[in-house]
Amino acid sequence: MLRRKLFELLGAFTLLLFGAGCGSTLPAATNPDAARECLVQALQAWKDDDVATLAKASPPIFFNDPKCKANVRLVAFEVSSDHANFGQGIRFRATLTVQAGTDAPKERKANYLVDIATAAVIVPD
Repeated sequence: MLRRKLFELLGAFTLLLFGAGCGSTLPAATNPDAARECLVQALQAWKDDDVATLAKASPPIFFNDPKCKANVRLVAFEVSSDHANFGQGIRFRATLTVQAGTDAPKERKANYLVDIATAAVIVPD
């Protein structure tokens, strides 16, 4: 009987100890409309060769597509109206027409993950 009480007290103490620090620290889920708007803004900045201004947007946008940094020119883009939740972020599909150097423009499909907390973070998926 004493042993059972001891285990109950130990269990309650353990729950109290670990339960106190288990509050959710995740930011709110990203709004799909705001996420799409940030993605369109980032792709338009890439098309306009003006990606550097994204960090000054509100919220700041950190667009991390290696093709953009590799001096691949974005000629045209279309972001699908469909989206999927992915963790706290949103996944979008886009059709991009890109041109590397003097090569002919090529169409490619791309998926982007958009997460917005205090800043928007956009990465290819």
